[in-house]
Amino acid sequence: MVAGQLIFPIEQAADVLAGLPAVVAAAPRELGLLAAVAPAPALPSLPAQAHGRPVLVLVPVHSGEVATVRRDIDPLATLGRPVGDLVAAMP
Repeated sequence: MVAGQLIFPIEQAADVLAGLPAVVAAAPRELGLLAAVAPAPALPSLPAQAHGRPVLVLVPVHSGEVATVRRDIDPLATLGRPVGDLVAAMP
């Protein structure tokens, strides 16, 4: 299983959310998705200027073949310019 977070600045939220229906419609059944607005965590992998600021978080969960994960998740990232891509294989 692969899961994680794609984190977008809140200023991109309207554009990212507007593009979601088309991406979700084309996604395979193995890809699930949650979306939330929350303060950005203070993680070293995120720019310091994003820490604590509101962000749009997309949480993809992929239960299919590892070989197809990026192909299936990357269209979500292209909806904007994420400040963080924390998608990784889960143990």
